[in-house]
Amino acid sequence: MGIFKRKIKNPVMGTAQIVQCSQPATQRATWARCDLFVVVEGPGIEATSHELHQQVRVARWPHPGMTLPCRIDANKPERFEIDFDAIADWRDQARSDAASVAASRAGAGGSASASLGMSSAPVTVIGAATPEEAQAGIRKAEVLLGTDLDGDGRIG
Repeated sequence: MGIFKRKIKNPVMGTAQIVQCSQPATQRATWARCDLFVVVEGPGIEATSHELHQQVRVARWPHPGMTLPCRIDANKPERFEIDFDAIADWRDQARSDAASVAASRAGAGGSASASLGMSSAPVTVIGAATPEEAQAGIRKAEVLLGTDLDGDGRIG
């Protein structure tokens, strides 16, 4: 990435889970410095926590709970590169979300909704064919995010 970046000589594909990250200083910038706390792991590589300071496209800004692909040096696991391009551009994600909401309101198949206790707006779980599958998806999201999404007083 930079001219002083040490090369990953024995790469393996792994994952980096974003535990916490900063917000961009301004939404008008194209790139900004992102301060991240991540857990990196891969095949044969134990999960380890790292602090990272990286220039990231504002349109592809990470958020806590995301799990992104990364290349890890098998010999020196403290050397890794996160693939921030795996994050959907926020505009593309917004288009997809709007299309999903419109489809669910029009009664289109392929998704099911479950009502959240904290909001009157339904949540659409893409790929869920029944309300039970949608509720299972919400439970998985609660565990991933560590937040009670459906207002039942428990996570998961």
